[in-house]
Amino acid sequence: MRVSYNWLEDYVEIKRSPEELARALTMAGIAVENLERSGQGKIRGVVVGKIRRIEPHPNADKLRICYVDVGKAELRIVTGAMNVQAGDTVPVAREGAVLAGGVRIGTADFRGVKSEGMLCSAAELGLEKESAGILILPDGLPLGSDAGAALGLDDVILELDLTSNRPDCLCMAGVAREVAAVEDAVKTLRIPEGLVEKGAKGAKSAFRIQDHASVTVQAPELCPRYTARLITDVRVGESPLWMQVRLRAAGVRPINNIVDVTNYVMLELNQPLHGFDFDQLAGNRIIVRRAEPGERITTLDGTERELDGGMLLIRDAEKAVAVAGVMGAENSEVTPQTRRVLLESAYFDPTSVRRTAKKLGLRSEASARFEKGVDPAGVIRALNRAAELIEEIGAGRAVSGVIDENTLAIEPGRIDLRLDRVNAALGTSLSADEVGALLRRLPGVEILEVREGAVDAPGSARSASARPAGPGGSGGSTGVVLKVAVPTYRGDLTEEIDLVEEVARLYGYNRIRSTLPAGVADRPGKNTAQKLAGIARDSLVSSGLSEVVTYSIVARDTAEKLMLSPDDERRRTVALLMPLSEEQAVMRATLLHSMLDTVAYNIHRRNLDVQIFELGRIYLPTTLDKLPNEVQILAGAMTGLSQEPHWDRPDRKVDFYDLKGVLETLLEDLGVSDYHFAPGTDPTFHPGRTARLLLDGKPAGVLGEVHPQVAKNYDIPGGTCLFELDFDRLIKASKKPVTYRQLPRYPAVVRDLALIVKDAFASQQVVEVIRQAGGELIEAVKLFDLYRGAPIEAGHKNLAFSLTYRASDRTLTDREVEDVQARIESALVGEIGARLRK
Repeated sequence: MRVSYNWLEDYVEIKRSPEELARALTMAGIAVENLERSGQGKIRGVVVGKIRRIEPHPNADKLRICYVDVGKAELRIVTGAMNVQAGDTVPVAREGAVLAGGVRIGTADFRGVKSEGMLCSAAELGLEKESAGILILPDGLPLGSDAGAALGLDDVILELDLTSNRPDCLCMAGVAREVAAVEDAVKTLRIPEGLVEKGAKGAKSAFRIQDHASVTVQAPELCPRYTARLITDVRVGESPLWMQVRLRAAGVRPINNIVDVTNYVMLELNQPLHGFDFDQLAGNRIIVRRAEPGERITTLDGTERELDGGMLLIRDAEKAVAVAGVMGAENSEVTPQTRRVLLESAYFDPTSVRRTAKKLGLRSEASARFEKGVDPAGVIRALNRAAELIEEIGAGRAVSGVIDENTLAIEPGRIDLRLDRVNAALGTSLSADEVGALLRRLPGVEILEVREGAVDAPGSARSASARPAGPGGSGGSTGVVLKVAVPTYRGDLTEEIDLVEEVARLYGYNRIRSTLPAGVADRPGKNTAQKLAGIARDSLVSSGLSEVVTYSIVARDTAEKLMLSPDDERRRTVALLMPLSEEQAVMRATLLHSMLDTVAYNIHRRNLDVQIFELGRIYLPTTLDKLPNEVQILAGAMTGLSQEPHWDRPDRKVDFYDLKGVLETLLEDLGVSDYHFAPGTDPTFHPGRTARLLLDGKPAGVLGEVHPQVAKNYDIPGGTCLFELDFDRLIKASKKPVTYRQLPRYPAVVRDLALIVKDAFASQQVVEVIRQAGGELIEAVKLFDLYRGAPIEAGHKNLAFSLTYRASDRTLTDREVEDVQARIESALVGEIGARLRK
């Protein structure tokens, strides 16, 4: 928000310099980000001049010679501008003048004619970025006087960095109210009321607006209040210089007197207005309703836009004439031919305006204010102010009467403020009189009563007792209570704590003693899930994997790339309403795509040995009115060499068993013991080279080699290994924490066992038989050899295990070990038909 210091002085008495005022406002919570001096020290030597006569240049068709009266001298100036004529008052840069950008003016020769200065455009004076032609000044300015004063070049602009809860300061009146509070100068505040029920020059108009126009609001939930005034005898032209200067100071380009007045009032009172060419409104009617799906409108920027049923539309009897709160339509804009104008001032639902502006990609100064919330009580004041200004500058005549379609009950809010709550929150010892005096400095705030007792019961307007009291007492506590009425323009004051903040900033944050919070703060600890997540990360990193973090939003075609079947649950995804691109259109339902995509990214950049993992969430759709179900998933991928190349060992690529070993280490570190791997299938994985992780007999994950076609889809090497585990299931299965295990005191006995079994039996099944038969004396079972081929018959395989025996309380004898070994061999023969090899 750009605030002109000169303009601000119209509304409130200011006793501070711009720099002092900036500091005071910042300390009061209205941050002044920058001070900009409009031309002071930049523009010099520019005076007011009047063109007495113009002659053609004797040697150039596109140049003219102007003879300009600058008071005590007449200057001959050559110009190429065609918008000036004899009698115009213009800014003249004399020899030695300095313009915007540090451009210095001297005498110059234009094809044999000496020019003694330059006629200036608004851009050359730093008023606009671009200008078409010379700036024309109003008549009556003293010739030879400093043009900078007339153009506001002696002004100081305060650039405010406002927080989202203070939209009331998006206007001059709002900032003036803040200045009045800071200066304790409420009595000097002068907020214009505007023209009320009067025609031109204060005379009663012969007509009333109700005789000419009508307004129908069919969607009061989106437009609770809509008001209108009619302006006749309109003469569209340039607005007066003083208005143009103020608009430019605020960063708004002047257009014409009618549009400039609506913009001026918006900047002055924070109420956006819109002017319709009344003669272009079919039926002289305004209808406010929701748009029909697919309904179209061409806005003032010349763009045709398609609307939906959630957008609010302003129509006449036949067509759409504006998108409510956002922008008007081309078919009813004010033009030089306009003779009657219908002024609109309304209160539109902030959420509706925000959604409409976002969907249409159309943000405007008006929509920015409507979506933050304007003062519903200030709607008519702004309308009357615009009518007053239009008559004041001679741009038209206001018809008596105002159309006001209103469904709002507009009353000041009432909040109970406990004195104990103020002092407890701020660490002060203020009295009720002091708190009341501070709050009365806020324009529109009244102290209705001060009493001893409890706050009002819940249900009173903006009652603070409808919520927990917080520090300083409970909602039913007794003490001094101030009943405070707050004005409607301060929509941010809704609770007791809001008034506490107002007291703090007016009392002065610098006057509040800094103290540390009392009490002992407990150091938060990690819960079980967080501890196990840390263990999982440490385990995988120690196994050589690197953690990655990928986007939760993926492309729609990931299911096809992963070759998921049509009925696969992972095809059901949560779609974004407004995706940034097709590559980020849905929430992921699996981490497999993220792992393969990351592998491909690295492979394409010549990082061929990739071992990664991610502990993240997937998002599964639920019913329409609920958020997605989030499941924590642990996934990873391995490809390339299993170890760094070395001269004393052959290179070996990562395979299924490397991945399985990593996961076995992970499960051991997590304290998960009741698990086993079983052959499985998954469309993303290679048939016959895929396993399922089973916890308590139920699937909890998948691991294996990537399907060759999936590898082609991602352009990665065949043989890439992949896993995806349900980490929430692993947490439930974990038996952690295990703090320590006593080191063995007695030696172990190791025996080897070789046997032939059918291919149908997995090694894990053999291990389970060995452990069950061996009982407590079996400490470890390790498979160290697998062989298929001659002389082993087809459909069979040779497995060799190393069995470790140990007792915790004694040294085992050979006889004890041989008895357990025999029992194991007998069980293998009996249960799975194994043939022992000696």
